[in-house]
Amino acid sequence: MWPHRCHLLFIPLLLLLSAPQTAGKKKSPAAKPAVPTSGELNTKDGHSCTWEVAGTEGPVTLKLSCSAQGEEPGRAYECQFTGQPDLCPPYKDKATQYWKQVVGKLRKRNDACEGEKVLKTRLCKKGPAQSHMRLAERSGEEKTEAVAPTLMGKEAGEGEKEPLLEDMMMNDGNAGDAESVNFCADGSLQVCSFFAKFFG
Repeated sequence: MWPHRCHLLFIPLLLLLSAPQTAGKKKSPAAKPAVPTSGELNTKDGHSCTWEVAGTEGPVTLKLSCSAQGEEPGRAYECQFTGQPDLCPPYKDKATQYWKQVVGKLRKRNDACEGEKVLKTRLCKKGPAQSHMRLAERSGEEKTEAVAPTLMGKEAGEGEKEPLLEDMMMNDGNAGDAESVNFCADGSLQVCSFFAKFFG
């Protein structure tokens, strides 16, 4: 009888001892889902891009490096978006959803760095302006576009030099000589130049 009663006494004791442990486990906060910090995407025009998020709190930078495929092989471009998504209250618990929406917006573009300069997400649509990622820097195409006007300017400058040389010759006292050379290609240059000066 005694051993049986001892077993009955131990069961409630074991239940009491295990209760605080299970309660403690319930109180521990659930681990937050890992926020994506990098990935890949393809635009509507088939541009292949890699993206990377730098920073977790305060100002955050989204860096994009892309290369065009198909019709424009070899064309590469980069851009950066900056913002403070942590100013948007829902971002604290739904950061993963926020970045999925940002990447989704970039996928819908033909060129990942062209289009609206502000990437507004549904999650933070009503959030402050600083919480949205805004285009801060773009490189790639601009470099080639910036070189083109300077080359055109040089060509235009060279074209303008010719009238200046002609003006200098006309203002010089030897304009008649230049005309006589044009008219008198034969051996009788002196006689011809005399008539050119006389009738000029």
